Formats: sequence, C-alpha cells, structure tokens
Amino acid sequence: GFGARGNFGIRGIRIFVDGIPAGLPDGQVQVDSLDASQISSIEVLRGPAAAQYGNGAGGVILIETVPAEAAPPWQLSLGLGENGFENYAAAVKAQGEGAPVSAHFTASRLVLDGHREQARSDHRRMAAKLSFRLSERDRLDLSARATDAPLSEDPGGLGLSDLYARPDAAAANNLRFNAGESLDQQSVAWRWRHEGAGDGSAVTVSNYFTWRDFENRLPFQAGGSVRIDRRLGGISAQYRWSGPLAANWVAGIETDQQRDRRQRFDNDFGVPGTQRLNQEEIVTAAGAYLGSDHALGPYALQTALRFDSLRVELRDAFPGDGDDSGRRRFQRLSHGLGLSRRFASGLSAYARFASSYDTPTTTELANPLGSGFNTELDPQTSLSYEAGIKAGGAVSVQLALYQVDTRDELVAFELAGQPGRSFFENAGASRRRGAEVSFVPRARGTLDWRLVASWADAEFRRFSSGGVDFSGNILPGTPALRLAGSLDWQPGENWRFGADLERVERVYADNANAVRSPDYLDVGVRIAWGRAFGSTRFETFAGVKNLLDRVFADNLRINAFGGRYFEPAPGRYLHAGVRLYALP
Repeated sequence: GFGARGNFGIRGIRIFVDGIPAGLPDGQVQVDSLDASQISSIEVLRGPAAAQYGNGAGGVILIETVPAEAAPPWQLSLGLGENGFENYAAAVKAQGEGAPVSAHFTASRLVLDGHREQARSDHRRMAAKLSFRLSERDRLDLSARATDAPLSEDPGGLGLSDLYARPDAAAANNLRFNAGESLDQQSVAWRWRHEGAGDGSAVTVSNYFTWRDFENRLPFQAGGSVRIDRRLGGISAQYRWSGPLAANWVAGIETDQQRDRRQRFDNDFGVPGTQRLNQEEIVTAAGAYLGSDHALGPYALQTALRFDSLRVELRDAFPGDGDDSGRRRFQRLSHGLGLSRRFASGLSAYARFASSYDTPTTTELANPLGSGFNTELDPQTSLSYEAGIKAGGAVSVQLALYQVDTRDELVAFELAGQPGRSFFENAGASRRRGAEVSFVPRARGTLDWRLVASWADAEFRRFSSGGVDFSGNILPGTPALRLAGSLDWQPGENWRFGADLERVERVYADNANAVRSPDYLDVGVRIAWGRAFGSTRFETFAGVKNLLDRVFADNLRINAFGGRYFEPAPGRYLHAGVRLYALP
C-alpha cells in the first residue's frame, strides 16, 4: 500500500538511480528525467526501510543504468504507435582499446498526442556518463542529465459515468484553463567507490546537484498558475567492512538541501495573471545510520538504526497578505531488526520488524485555510511486522505475510474552489495487512515465465474528518488484489513472443468508500525479430496493449472534488518499432 496515495510525483517510496536520490529531501520523488531504455537493473526492497534510507522509505527501488563500458558502440531506435506516439533515441560510446576511461552519450525524444483531449506531451532527454577506472580498487563515475518538457497537458479526472461514456474526454475546467505543466531540468552527479584489499571493505562517496524550473497550470483561476524554481543538492558517504561478532557492518552519513522559489499567479484561462504568492521554501535534511548482518551458523541477524533531522523553512516575500514566514523541524529515530534461518534444499525463513516515516512535503504543508504552513499536519509514522519463506529449486518461490500499523496517515483532499489541487490532513490510525507471493524460474530456457500476486486488507482504524467517521473503511487507492504475470517464448535465436497480464480488484477512490474503481484485466501481447548482419544487429518489434479493450482507470485522483477520480487508461492500441546497434 505504500506509494498508493501520490496525487503528484511518487510518495512513500525512495528511488535511487546509480546511487543518487531521484527525489527530494522532503520525501517527494520524480523520475521524469530517467530514460527507461537505459536501465540496466532494478532491485526492489520490499517494506519499510527507513533505518537505512530515511524519510519516505516505505519501500525502496534501486535503479542502475547501463554502465558506459557495457553499452554497445552505437545504437539507434524508433518507436511508433497509436495516439500519436513517437519515440526516437540514439546512443554512442567512446572507449579506447584497453583504456581505463569510457563515455556513453544518449539522446531521446518522446511525443504523444494522447488518447484523451488535453493530453499532448513532448519530452526530450539527454544524458552523458563517464567512467574512470582509477586503479584496480578505485572507480569514479560522472553523469549529467538534461530534460526539456515544454508540453505536458493535463486532461484531469473524470467521474465514473464519464469514464465509461466518454473515456477520451477531458474535464471541462482543464480545457477551460489549459491545464498542464512544463519542465526544464539539469543535473550532475559523481560517485567514487574504493574497494579494500580483499577484506570486503568498501567506501562510497557521492555528490549531486539539480536545477529544476517547473510551471504548472491548474484548472481554476485564483492562484491556479504556479512557478517553482528549484535548486537541489546533496552529499553522502558510506563505509562497509567486516568486523567483530562474525558481522558485516555498514555506516553512512548524508545531507541534502532543497531551495524552492514558489510563486502563484491567477490562471487567466492559460495565461499567468495577478500574482498571489511569492515565497522561498528551504528544506535541510541530515541523517546518519549504522547496520549489521551477523552470521550465526544457519541463522543470520540483521540490525539497523538511523537518526534523521529535517527542517522546513518558509520565507514570505509577498507582504501584501501579511508575513506568513515560519519553520518546522522533524526528527526521527528509525530501527530495523530481522532474523532468518537457512534449511536444507534451499529453503529459508525470516521474520522482520522495522519502522518508517513520511514527513509532509513542502507542497503537502500548504495551508487549506490560507497562506503559510499547515501547522496542524504531522509526519506519518509506521511499524511493520513481516514473516516469510523463500524456496529454491527449479522455481524460486517467495511468500511474505505482513502487518503495518500507521499513525497520522497523510490523506489527500480537495476544496471546491481549487479542484485539482491537493491538501492534506492526518488520519488518527490505519492498518495494512496482507500477503505477497511470487513464482520465478531460476534458469531461463526456451520458455520463461513469472507470476506475482498480492492481497491487502488496508483500513482506517481511527479517522474522522468534517464530522464524518471513516473508521473501518478501506484506504483509498490500495487494491485488495493484484495479480501480474508474463510469459516469454524464444523458439530460436531470432524470434521472441511474449504476453503480459495484470488483474486488479477492489480499489476505492474516496475515504467514504462510496465510489469503487472498476476491476480490470489488462492483457498485452508482443512479438520481436532480430538478426545480426556482420557487426551490426537489427531488431524489430510490435505489440498490442489492452488487448481486450477494457475500460478502466490507470490512475486515481484520491478524494478529488466533484467525483472526478478517474484517469482512463488507453483502449486497445498498437505500437511497433525498430532498433539498430553495433555488436561489441
């Protein structure tokens, strides 16, 4: 259920790209600068992990992009599809024979007309990655990314009846006020890693800076045009070593700062009008952690402890409505404890106890009663209990049972005069119980498949708002059942066939559980053919998404005003493409 409530960006989950945070110190995560085609691996850490990763770590996703030395010498690709989908990409690598330095440059553009009104977008990305092998035990990686998204329209949410009757429509006010956003972002980062002389020790130091200029047009007039000029940076250091008590240890420190110049203007039907707000928001975060992994025969004991301090400061530069300057400080000690045991035949069992917390972001701290901070909004804190088994053999099976008890759950709501803008309040207490199971073959063959399923019982234990008691209701946005699977068949060297499916059931859109999102089964099929011609390989592929042409919502706007909860998924649509690249 973590990550289900993000009405903007990603919330409740930390994401790192090449060891660098893909988010902000206040807990919000954005991945619009990431080119998915350059991803080399994704590791998912399930469950709260604040004891190592800090604020907003209800789960963690670690992404590594293609190493410069492992990339093909050059690559060109083109993707086309219905709804005006166009995707162009090019990449080139520079590396001397046996040289300790390699460089990788990529550029891409994605254009989309969209399957709805007011849904056009245009995203352009460039990235450069340099790797230096300084010695046998030292490596330095430098990266730079730039994103230019001058067009990203917002069609808004629809009511349940319009979801079925007019899934290609946009909300009336989104058309009237030309709702959408534009983005210009640049970032640079470096990561240095030193490995010890065969003793398992390692030191990693990383540093990053990001410049992000963002404009947003919301579907209302008063203060509906927003501009944020953001400067962001941070540095972290981590040391791993083998120590006493047959343990591997890890210790780290990190600090980040975010400075936002936020301005709000009237949205005069798509054109910025009278200024309503001008303020600087400064978020400073610092954390230190210590963790260990003890081997005790067939048992293993994992421990983790972390302390975080986060300060949010608002400097009001718009004196026309009084001085709303202020500051808030949040501090938290997080912990994690796990015990596992190995049995014969590749079977293992484990139990885990951990904590997590989410501080309100600068956007979530907006005061629904006027300007300044919402001083009534507190961080969300959780305690998680988990037990599971892992079995080897021809098929790897994992089963996890969990319960997460949360206090002060951050819950979104909207106001009548500002539809499309979320404010937040705390629920007294909530609880998530569930199970997750996965089946994945250990060895790939001609036929490859995987299947995962999750069941969840997530409910408000104690929550009243506006004189209405929601205690006992299901948390909106959290599915009771999700089943996903894939099947790939590769009969020979050149051909590959595949199918994907996802089944989602019982998702509510509001606190009252008065509106339920349609259950759905999403099926896709794909085919690819490729062949090498000398030192060059040519590949072509095609696929059909939403093969059954089902009507469903692929995004929910939780507690949206006027019942406009649903963002319809595209109907059945075809996509295809080609890729040409040089073999190493």
